[in-house]
Amino acid sequence: MRKIQNDGLQVVGIILSLIGIATVVQPLIRAMFGKTIVYKFLGLLPEGWPSLTAWAVILVIGLVLVSITKPLSTGRSE
Repeated sequence: MRKIQNDGLQVVGIILSLIGIATVVQPLIRAMFGKTIVYKFLGLLPEGWPSLTAWAVILVIGLVLVSITKPLSTGRSE
């Protein structure tokens, strides 16, 4: 598969991936310290599976964007 050079999409993919990882893993880390596992999606969806699914979809979208774009250009001319 041919990768596209688009720094904007690469940055958006990185940001979405980091947000997705953080929001999926954070409740699991809190559970290790005795808290209950609660997934919330910005107050827009009911708590639980719908919210977890939404965050997982955001994570997958971010990972897809990162995988279909070339790495960020360094800006150096060689």
